[in-house]
Amino acid sequence: MDNRQRRMLEALMRTHTASGQPYVGEQPPLFSRMRTQLGESITRIRAHQQTQMAAASTLTGEMSLDQLRNRLRRERMMPLVKVAKPLLKFAPGTVAALRIPHARASSTDVASAAIRLFDALKPHHKLLASAGYSKDFLLQMRKEADIIALAVKRSDKARQKRAHATASLTAELKKAMDAVTVMEGILAAKLAKDPVFRSRWRVARRVTARIGRPKKRRADPAAAQPQLKVV
Repeated sequence: MDNRQRRMLEALMRTHTASGQPYVGEQPPLFSRMRTQLGESITRIRAHQQTQMAAASTLTGEMSLDQLRNRLRRERMMPLVKVAKPLLKFAPGTVAALRIPHARASSTDVASAAIRLFDALKPHHKLLASAGYSKDFLLQMRKEADIIALAVKRSDKARQKRAHATASLTAELKKAMDAVTVMEGILAAKLAKDPVFRSRWRVARRVTARIGRPKKRRADPAAAQPQLKVV
């Protein structure tokens, strides 16, 4: 939810509260239905907001995911390939696996390459042991690759949830504004005759201005030109 949507939600909540006050007076059934619709929309908007926040929290873990991907590539895969590639270049099925993804490769590509490398080097564990690698080195590489692959799936799901929540939130805001428009139409006569009620309603209805530095106004090109001094 962006800043303006948040301010719109606050205005809708104030309007919903104001529309239920005694000074509004008795209203026809349509007004009650629109007020109920407005309240339901507010509830759904807040639910979509929570979904957005949860998805954003999941996506903030991508920084650590990048770190894990880089470590897997540099500290696990690259040393293994340097040892194995010259010695196993004639072994069947190893040529394609003994390749390091580019530094800008995606986490999915790096994880997939690590799994292929694990499968190719697993039968040659004695060679790796003779090079000083522990028994757990390959298994740890595979575990890290699985962690990355799972994290990528979670991030993809989080993005999908966030996109769906954003679209649903936008639609629900429009529906809520439509309900307020109908309510104002019903209240038009009272708003025109009662200045106190009109002032209260406007305060509740108004979307507050954004807090922050005001935008800089563009300079007038004509004003910027030097003026000729008349002698």
